[in-house]
Amino acid sequence: MEVENLGKGPWFCFVCNRFFFRKHIFRNHILTHTGEKAFRCDICDKPFGRKCYLVEHKRIHTGEKPFHCSVCDKYFGHRKGLQMHIRIHTGEKPHVCHICSKRFTQYSALKDHFLTHTGEKPHPCSVCKKSFTTKSSLNRHILTHSAEKHHTCDICNKSFSSQSGIRRHYLSHTGEKPFACDVCGKAFVDKNRLTAHQLTHSGERPFMCDECGKSFSSKLLLRRHKIVHTPSRQHVCHLCGKSYSRKVGLQSHANTHVGVKPHTCTVCNRSFLHKKSLARHYMSHTQEGTFEQNKSFESAVSIEEKEINYENECHLDNKNEQPIEGEDEQ
Repeated sequence: MEVENLGKGPWFCFVCNRFFFRKHIFRNHILTHTGEKAFRCDICDKPFGRKCYLVEHKRIHTGEKPFHCSVCDKYFGHRKGLQMHIRIHTGEKPHVCHICSKRFTQYSALKDHFLTHTGEKPHPCSVCKKSFTTKSSLNRHILTHSAEKHHTCDICNKSFSSQSGIRRHYLSHTGEKPFACDVCGKAFVDKNRLTAHQLTHSGERPFMCDECGKSFSSKLLLRRHKIVHTPSRQHVCHLCGKSYSRKVGLQSHANTHVGVKPHTCTVCNRSFLHKKSLARHYMSHTQEGTFEQNKSFESAVSIEEKEINYENECHLDNKNEQPIEGEDEQ
């Protein structure tokens, strides 16, 4: 549509029945119906439907950030970026999930969150075909396929593809748990684990199984539960033919063939095949009064609690995964 040939205003849009009193605004509006992108960046050739979008885009190339936060002195290239940033200071979360009532600062975060209820994973990996809920999760996953791991731990020489990965890893050496629950004081290595833990206090279970409707407090519990609906055991031991629904089950079973007992008591150095067996063993030291001050007891008990909770939550059919006789022996 040639706006220049329409004469004097006001101008009327016959698509959405709106009047416009400025020709340039009407021209930009018409482009929203035609899909035409008449404004093109002279640096990277990217097209835009409105001139204001082009102006904002060019700030990426120039580095200009004219919008200033008066609270923390941070600068932004877009007004919308500043508006969303301000909500960090005000605590405003206007976007609400109608399923679990969780609130979000940005609409995009709400859309990503909603996928946790539907189970939809629209971002597949082009290498291994594994799918993810958000694009950021996919991008982090893609790094695992890259051979480049520039971040190396100076304690154990383990390498990581991202700086955040090695930061989390360092905590395993220091024992530091910087994220503490404000209800019970329990501390965690990362914020995601703290968030999942806090749901145990609120009773909230935002992760729903799309097969049976059962809800869970974390994605991990939901994934484990879904094994009930997909009982195929794809992880097979090539030595004895025994099969497992989870890779960790096969790995634990493989230790029985080679005689490896990876879980060692820090008090008496006795070794066990399974964490659960080690946790039960630790109880013998507490009864003898030799383990009262050892912090490892707390972690051992939590290991046992997690495995018990896992069994209660998932109701897995373990008839094909019976423990091997003598697994509790050294």
